[in-house]
Amino acid sequence: MNKKKLSIVLVLVCVIIAGITSATSITISNPGFESGSSSTDATSWDRTSGIYYESALGDYSEGSVISGRAASLKSTGGSYVQQTLSGVYADSYDIYQIDFGIGYRCDSATEGDIKGIRISLWDLTDNVEVAGETIMMGDPGVDSSQTPNVDVVVDRRVYLKLWGEYLPHHPVALRLANNHNAANPENATAVIDNIEVHTYRRMAHWDFDSNLEDETGGHDASALPNKSVNYSSGGIEDDCLYLRPSSGYYGCSAVNSGAFNYDNFTLSGWVYMSSWGMNLGTQSLVSYRDTGSNASGFTFYCDNNDKWLFHTGSSAGYDSLTGPSIVSGQWNHFTLTFEKTGTYSASEAIGAKRMYINGQMVASKSNVRYKYAVPEGPFLIGAGKPETYPTCDYFFNGYLDDVRYHNWRMSNAAVADLYGRSLDDAYADTCDNIRLMTYNIHYGKGTDGVLSLSRIADVIEDSGADIIGLQEVDYDHERSNHVDQAAWLANNLDMYYAYGLADATGTVQGNAILSKYPILSVNNWQLPLYGSEDPRRAVMVATILVEGKVIHFGNTHLTQNREPYYVEVRNFQVKEILKRLNEFTEAPIFLAGDFNSRRSYPPMDRLKHMFRDSYDLAASKVNDQDYWDHIMVCHKFTESGGDVSLNKTIINSLTQVASDHYPQFADVEP
Repeated sequence: MNKKKLSIVLVLVCVIIAGITSATSITISNPGFESGSSSTDATSWDRTSGIYYESALGDYSEGSVISGRAASLKSTGGSYVQQTLSGVYADSYDIYQIDFGIGYRCDSATEGDIKGIRISLWDLTDNVEVAGETIMMGDPGVDSSQTPNVDVVVDRRVYLKLWGEYLPHHPVALRLANNHNAANPENATAVIDNIEVHTYRRMAHWDFDSNLEDETGGHDASALPNKSVNYSSGGIEDDCLYLRPSSGYYGCSAVNSGAFNYDNFTLSGWVYMSSWGMNLGTQSLVSYRDTGSNASGFTFYCDNNDKWLFHTGSSAGYDSLTGPSIVSGQWNHFTLTFEKTGTYSASEAIGAKRMYINGQMVASKSNVRYKYAVPEGPFLIGAGKPETYPTCDYFFNGYLDDVRYHNWRMSNAAVADLYGRSLDDAYADTCDNIRLMTYNIHYGKGTDGVLSLSRIADVIEDSGADIIGLQEVDYDHERSNHVDQAAWLANNLDMYYAYGLADATGTVQGNAILSKYPILSVNNWQLPLYGSEDPRRAVMVATILVEGKVIHFGNTHLTQNREPYYVEVRNFQVKEILKRLNEFTEAPIFLAGDFNSRRSYPPMDRLKHMFRDSYDLAASKVNDQDYWDHIMVCHKFTESGGDVSLNKTIINSLTQVASDHYPQFADVEP
């Protein structure tokens, strides 16, 4: 196996969907519940019993996402607020991005968890949910005797994804419900405020299953003038487009309707090049451009050296981004993105463009000018030079499948997820069980004072774990003989790995992830210290391709000290973790680590916003320690039918000396 290291030492930020300028903003009337004649009335909102609107609900010093009047949802088992989305129907969009502030409130002497806040899109004709996501809130320890009695105020973002073209043309509403049923509904109230909704959709999607139809319904393609198209079996899913000009088989074109003139976009598809298609000079896979002094649009092609190139036009001409050499004889997934970061002129953006092959970013460039409005010329697939249309050139030789254009810029994680989901469509799922593990290795120094990475490797190998989160991993540190410990373990275990620096002071200690499966991307963030003198804290997230499916695996290590002040520091660090991990909700995410907290401690309660402890979910439990190390499972995984069959802390003669922590693993079944 070729082991791939992904080492991140800087603070990186990954956004699932960037470029709000490409989105359609849905108008929410009275988004902050500010107007209304009484505590039970908010203009433009419908409500059930158990809902009331009130100002000055508490001290919101944790953030400004709740302010003034807000909606309180008691735990009655079904209280909700709802607003009909004007001019929006179930078949209108594919993705709804919903941003809102949320907090926990207790109006009684006893408090409890909220186990079911549901954010959903509601079909008003059939009175059914179209799409939704559940949020859980752990009891933060406030009650009516305290001022304030509102806590854990956070800014949340939820993505609701659906296949709009398969849904009826029915009006829809945004519904926010508290489905938790408490004996005393006032002992766990959700406070919600300041709601925003943005939407995105695929503008075009050609799957070439023996036709040139656009699955979104608006941009059916046709054969090039005086040319023929042909299809072949053996595509990534069903048939594909077969392009071989020497045999009379060419590409296709879609009419330029302006639907591809976005300053944020993602273009993706699958390509297969046989030996007969190589070394034939410039060949265009997709071309949507105009040339000359009005250069605009983009082109994706292979050059004379059989490398991938991504061209974008501007008034300054074309800018080229060169990718890797083409790998022939296999299907390869390509994704091209452009993200607007500034404005050069009314029709010209400044931004960053990226190229991905098989879910991994292979080239990128920033501060690129891009003129996104193409005045003339069609959208060409398998051909180039649209400025000479209907005469074309640069014909492609090979196979193309599943070409898509989206009006938003996908992040690294979203691209990896798109790649994995495409594979999942093509191949049967063969992964029945994934063993996840967390292990603080104490830089290989055992309880006997002996420094030995070999013992750590033996523990991991004996465990049979597939994906492992390691804490206290050294890189070129004097105390551990300047060994790159993550690389050493990966090499000896024949695994992929990623490393993330955790120490803000520059001392080379951090966290690592080992995986039997390919790691597609990784992000790492150092956690805020809030005055703590304990700087070795970070959270990292790896996007991993497991048998054609993408999952996210997080790994963290929270502040250690036991004094009450440091408990609060861990609370703030968990809040930061939730903020970062909320960007990875398009696929299941798991979080492992040394939390320096037992399951009942406040930091773990706060994690219930997104996760449940695998121990609580496991059908079988072995050697429960309820100590500092945990493996957390996101609600999305369990809601989609995922199970945890086993949670085990490994206690034997080897683990008792190899480190000052025991390893723990959880078997999850998708």
